[in-house]
Amino acid sequence: MAGDAGILRKCTMGKQSSDLHTANLTQAIVDRFLREGLLDTHLPRICAGYGQQLNRMLSALASFPEGTLYTKPDGGLFIWVELPAGIDTKELLAKAVERHVAYVPGTHFYALGGHENTLRLNFSNSSLDQIDTGMDVLRDLFRSCIG
Repeated sequence: MAGDAGILRKCTMGKQSSDLHTANLTQAIVDRFLREGLLDTHLPRICAGYGQQLNRMLSALASFPEGTLYTKPDGGLFIWVELPAGIDTKELLAKAVERHVAYVPGTHFYALGGHENTLRLNFSNSSLDQIDTGMDVLRDLFRSCIG
């Protein structure tokens, strides 16, 4: 429960160990935002936008190389993608970045590595046009690896 003193103390300790102190101005802005009740109108607006971004990225994934699998998340800001075997997303990242597109290779999410054909995509940080362009770049890059 959020009001539990023990939980609040642990959260405070975690916060202090990560950055010691949030700037007073930032704290005041968040305080005012919450006191004015703006969160209740803000959340539906940003969720609608994230939904559009998610759906745009999912639509683009349908045109990726045959055998590509991906999540259709009910929440969160990421899509997990598994490409056909033989595509090494860690190796291809530099080529994607040269084309102004980035992702996180999936191998980094496994304690023992492996799974070189996986990646995590974030849809929340890009406009719909950027998603279209970026997904075209990735689709073409990954298709070029299938021989």
